[in-house]
Amino acid sequence: MEIQKIDRFSKAKLIQKENGSVLVLYKMIPAFLKAAKPCGRIAVNRSENMRTSAYHRTINRKGESLAELDLNQDNCIFITLTISHEKYNNYVTMLNAFGNFMQYINRYTKEKNNQVRMIRGIEVQRKSGFFHIHTVLEFMDKPPTLSHKRLRSYWTLGAVHRNLKVDVYDIEGLLQYLTKFKAGSLKKDQKFLTYFPKGAQIIYIDKRLKKAKVSEYDLKSAAAHIEANSPKIFSRYHIYRGKDDGKLHTVIDKIFAFFGSDINITP
Repeated sequence: MEIQKIDRFSKAKLIQKENGSVLVLYKMIPAFLKAAKPCGRIAVNRSENMRTSAYHRTINRKGESLAELDLNQDNCIFITLTISHEKYNNYVTMLNAFGNFMQYINRYTKEKNNQVRMIRGIEVQRKSGFFHIHTVLEFMDKPPTLSHKRLRSYWTLGAVHRNLKVDVYDIEGLLQYLTKFKAGSLKKDQKFLTYFPKGAQIIYIDKRLKKAKVSEYDLKSAAAHIEANSPKIFSRYHIYRGKDDGKLHTVIDKIFAFFGSDINITP
């Protein structure tokens, strides 16, 4: 980021974690745009599909919530659960199966005198249109031995893929990936709608997960840190509606800059 572009941002905040820091810069939104969101409380009809604008809002909001988590990557494993047949490719069926999967995981970890907390994200495979689940499991102690055979017996709808080691940059990138806008989620014949039902919980975050320390930060200092250290950067997008033309506009509204523990950023 160039210093001369800093006037395009309105504020910054610092997220301090055990294994590094995150600077979040909020971009100034042009005056001719306004947030494209419904007014008041609207009854959710789950037989209808979630709109693309609602999908954008959901992953944008959850992206910031995930960035504020302070996970212990040494105690985390990453698992992907897929669906193998059309008859299982249903949002409710998938969530029920995942609930059973987590019951088995909790029961097994309890036997090992351990506890588990989780993040769950749902995606749609672009070519097949099948749902699949990504989950990050954080254990209170060292992760127990979870063989592929055991995991496969817990998940009955398809294949299981696991990554038993996640380092700090991988975990930050993974959390951002879970809330990245994915074109596969949009219906091929109606791009303004997604495959998710209205009110779908695309991202679930266990409330027991540890939160990082969050504080306001000087905007110019934040830009200087980014220029000097070349951190890993993720941009977040949001949908706004033009006040005059009524059209939807997708714009960057914030960026996340991830720094390792070797870079000391103080409030």
